[in-house]
Amino acid sequence: MKTDHHSSVKRMWGAAFILLAAIVLCFLFVPGLFPAVFQLTGRTETGGSEGTITVLYYGDTGMDGDAVLVESNGHYILMDTGYSDNKKDVGNSTVIKTLKSMGVHDLDLYLSHYHNDHYYLMTTIMKDDFFHVGTVYLPNIEKLLAFSSKENKDAKWYEDLTRNISIDGDEWGHYAYTKIQEAIEEKRIKQVRLHQGDTFRVGDALFEVLWQEEIDKKPDPDDPDAKHMINNTSLVTRVTIGGVRYLTAGDIYKSVEQNMMDAGLDLRADILKTDHHSNPKTSNLPAFYQAVDAAWAFGTGPASDVCTDATDLSRSNYVNLKNNGQITFRIDRGEITMSARRNLRRVNCRYTDAGGNTKTKSFMFDKDQQYYLRDRMFPTGSRDWSVTDR
Repeated sequence: MKTDHHSSVKRMWGAAFILLAAIVLCFLFVPGLFPAVFQLTGRTETGGSEGTITVLYYGDTGMDGDAVLVESNGHYILMDTGYSDNKKDVGNSTVIKTLKSMGVHDLDLYLSHYHNDHYYLMTTIMKDDFFHVGTVYLPNIEKLLAFSSKENKDAKWYEDLTRNISIDGDEWGHYAYTKIQEAIEEKRIKQVRLHQGDTFRVGDALFEVLWQEEIDKKPDPDDPDAKHMINNTSLVTRVTIGGVRYLTAGDIYKSVEQNMMDAGLDLRADILKTDHHSNPKTSNLPAFYQAVDAAWAFGTGPASDVCTDATDLSRSNYVNLKNNGQITFRIDRGEITMSARRNLRRVNCRYTDAGGNTKTKSFMFDKDQQYYLRDRMFPTGSRDWSVTDR
């Protein structure tokens, strides 16, 4: 009887070992069974707080828009508020319904720049009794405010400026700056005007304003490019959570990307929101992308292919809000776990680099990247490489 007992114990432990080994093998080799995990090495801290970066889906608006919720130790900040897919009942917009379903009552708000695909829901959130907004972080726009007076009404850039930033009011009926200030005053919310070099914390997450383009003088009234002043004065902010760095630069253009590189700014980050909704015509210089050297990149524009068409993604996994739906990056002790709602595709690539060395990389892409993956993933070296879908 004793021998039978010991034999059954051995069999039990043997079965448990086999089961454990099977679980480990599934984790390592069965694609799609677990969310995509990218383990960062060499650039993260061993300690640090966990947190999440959630790229909120804002519905089928046909518009670009940013709304990124950052969480650290139960503290939240919404970085831009996205666009509304329900203009008849803005309070029932997808972004607001998502925040409520997540139980986000207490939060701060951050605005990168004054365009409505970034500020559209800001006053609605501040006035909704479900939410308690602690602090609103706004970009410094002293010079833009000065330019928005009606004395500049004949300038080609006047309409774009005054429809978003207005002192005197304007014929289009847009008073975004005024409405935001009125909501802040009505709800008695703390307001912080951010300048280059400023830092602040939400939970244990550190926010650093790395850059805000300076306007040296009033633009030429006949300069059509000056209408993009608001985009180019977007705050460029790096967020550090648990040793992982996230870089967000609003809608800056290539000229600002180049200015930051020329200034020798350390732009390295592990997660990047591609500039100006991944637009390759206005933004996302390949050199800028390489300077950031991100492990993950995401876009918030309606087209999925423009980022890979414009940049070297030979290091980055790329996902896009319009194709993948809500995207979440979970951060814990330097490890990033990405999950998305739909359309993910895992690709293993074996390729030959410029030095003749055979290498293999694994990427997580949205499904619509197939054509651009082959042409753009490895812009240098041999194109003789194989792709295996998993």
